[in-house]
Amino acid sequence: GNPYVADCSTCKIQEGDHLTIQYQKRINDPNLKYVVESSNDLKNWSNNTVQVSSISIQGDYQVITSRALEPKANVSRQFMGVKVTYDNGY
Repeated sequence: GNPYVADCSTCKIQEGDHLTIQYQKRINDPNLKYVVESSNDLKNWSNNTVQVSSISIQGDYQVITSRALEPKANVSRQFMGVKVTYDNGY
């Protein structure tokens, strides 16, 4: 996909008591850094409100499922996203 266009073609949101997102992480490129973040207002994002709940391997990718720590019933709105950056060491 286009890295400048938000889409969810390689991730999915799952049903349950906690907001959950599943995404693919490329195994063979250590320069790609993945951070799952959550927000209640789309302005302030945090990565310390999310935990990894499962990891599996599919070819060259890890399939990672992360979930919000706060149950959906305790908040009026929740959003999650995966921020991917490229760290070339400079």
